[in-house]
Amino acid sequence: MSHTSKIGKNSYLACNSNIGASFEIQDNVLIGQSAVIVSSKLNYVGHDSLIGAGSVVIRDVEPYSVIAGNPGKVIKMLK
Repeated sequence: MSHTSKIGKNSYLACNSNIGASFEIQDNVLIGQSAVIVSSKLNYVGHDSLIGAGSVVIRDVEPYSVIAGNPGKVIKMLK
């Protein structure tokens, strides 16, 4: 985690997840095991989102998104 990163309420970071950018994780976000979030283009992971295990996130995640893969892509919207 970067020194200036923020983690919202009820958010969960699984073991071995790698957060290497300075950005905001909003409320109710689940980041799966071994997920990687590293990019200077990232500002936030939107509320009520899920980042799948092993995913590599390289851009902002809109609220209610389910992200999976390398590079991470939206596979479903929860709302």
